[in-house]
Formats: sequence, C-alpha cells, structure tokens
Amino acid sequence: DVLGSRGLGDVYKRQGNYFTPFSLRLPVNLIETLSKIAKSNNRSMNKEMEFVLSRYVHQYEQVNGILSIRI
Repeated sequence: DVLGSRGLGDVYKRQGNYFTPFSLRLPVNLIETLSKIAKSNNRSMNKEMEFVLSRYVHQYEQVNGILSIRI
C-alpha cells in the first residue's frame, strides 16, 4: 500500500502522525495568496494551511479554554 494505510480507510500514517484527507473549496485569489505566503515561508500550501489553522485553534483555546477532542 503506497500510502501506508494498513487498513485505516481514509486515514493514513506519515512519520508517526495520522492525517485525514480533507477537501476544501477556496476562491482562486485566496489560493494564489496562500501559495505566495507558503513559498515565502518555505512551506507547501498544505503545511501553510496546517500552520495557520493550528495557530487559530491555539488562539481560540487561549480565549475559550481547551477543547476536549474524542478520538
């Protein structure tokens, strides 16, 4: 199995972390802007969006408390 899913369905393992594929529709101008920002930070667009969303969640939790996530 190329993705290394080993029966995990849509969730696959990369370097000890689990990533779930997620489609996101964005306006073209936002994609182009994110692409430029990602390149300036030496990140892929995916990693740039992950970074930005992680910061957003952290800021949200600072104000509203840590969210309990059930897995």
